[in-house]
Amino acid sequence: MNEARSFILPFVLLGLIVAVGAAGFQIIEGLDPVAALYMTLITMSTVGFGEVGHAFSGAGRVFTMGLIVTSVTVGAYCIGLIIAYIVEGRLIHAVRRRRLTKNIESAKGHVIVCGVGRAGRAALAEFRAKNEATVAIEASEERAEEWLERHPDDLVLVGNCTEEEVLQEAGIMRARSIVFAVPDTEAIIGTLTARTMNPTIMIVCRAGAEETARKLKHAGADHIIQPQAIAGARMATFVRSPAVVEFLECAMHQEGTELRMEEIEVPAGSRLDGIKIMESDIRDVSGGSVIGIKRGEATTVNPPLKTVMQGGDTLIVLGESPRLRDYRNSLGRA
Repeated sequence: MNEARSFILPFVLLGLIVAVGAAGFQIIEGLDPVAALYMTLITMSTVGFGEVGHAFSGAGRVFTMGLIVTSVTVGAYCIGLIIAYIVEGRLIHAVRRRRLTKNIESAKGHVIVCGVGRAGRAALAEFRAKNEATVAIEASEERAEEWLERHPDDLVLVGNCTEEEVLQEAGIMRARSIVFAVPDTEAIIGTLTARTMNPTIMIVCRAGAEETARKLKHAGADHIIQPQAIAGARMATFVRSPAVVEFLECAMHQEGTELRMEEIEVPAGSRLDGIKIMESDIRDVSGGSVIGIKRGEATTVNPPLKTVMQGGDTLIVLGESPRLRDYRNSLGRA
């Protein structure tokens, strides 16, 4: 925003001189508005002013000399600013910033990712794979530029995610969730700020310590991820059940396959509402398997095939993401 103001400043100054000059010639010399404006412009451009056919008074001459000196000085200053702006690439940056602001203003139901470090980049990559709309916030301009070089279509704000102004610019009031992949202190402050600004938004945080996790919970975080605990559990699983881990790795990352656990909401009145899992077309059409149902606050793992689905249920389905996504979209159109 400051860079945009720096670019606009020269034109504001020149416009102010034109306005003052035209007003001065009208007041001091009694010229009509068109003649006064004409007089101002030819004076600022130093091409002479004999064309108006007017004998100037002493005060008029003094005003004209002052206008010449001021316009030449300010004009040189403005030209220098504009050249510096273009040479340093700030014009391109400002245009991109304005386009970024417009795109964010039109975003709704998006995910805000705070931090473009290793965890933040992994989250953004996952959202990109699912075609989820995101807005990233990164305090380091260098890191933000590095990400934009690889993903120029992404929306990335340079700023501190703990500041209300930055979160407001990221569209926190319209976002459906926010992810804090930043150091613990910033995550706590950011969570408090985000929860105050939008009480209904889902907040997901990364915590480096158990104490931080407790503080984040009190601050209003909905879900807290502790990488060390997850890594420890994963290492233990490798030791106890290596074949299971190898199978999951193969299923999840095998070339040509994108096996994921996805949520599919059952819309009221849809073809899934009121029928048993075994009678549905989930497996035939999407290729997925229902491994869980969330109904209200209760979650049933590996539900029986005779379970009757109801509108408002959330199905946890294991399958290929693209097919599950198409199936979910088809339910919305039903």
